[in-house]
Amino acid sequence: MSFRFLFLLLFFMGACQKVERMKKPANLISDKVMVEVLIDLAKIDAARSIDAEKFDEYGGKRAKQLLFEKYHIDSVQLVQSTAYYAEHLKMNDSIYSRVKRRLKKESDSLLILKNGAPDSE
Repeated sequence: MSFRFLFLLLFFMGACQKVERMKKPANLISDKVMVEVLIDLAKIDAARSIDAEKFDEYGGKRAKQLLFEKYHIDSVQLVQSTAYYAEHLKMNDSIYSRVKRRLKKESDSLLILKNGAPDSE
């Protein structure tokens, strides 16, 4: 019985450790730019998943490097910013909600171009 109590006590003490939040990176990507970066990353990943061979044939291997150049960021900055926003749930939720809305809007626009505007009756 005392062994179980000791085990539970040690378990709870270990589980209740203080977790320190990540400090705001000096080169944090703004939430507005982060939305744009994540949209472009989603498009890159979608293109690769459709046909990886053609994606690579047309220079897709450089796509992420071009993305970094476009937004004047690097992979370390992206990783640090992603980690920072992941710890701040409201900001992270806001960013991903905007990404989702924009991708949905673009998808709907492409469907309209493909199928024509729906008839309004």
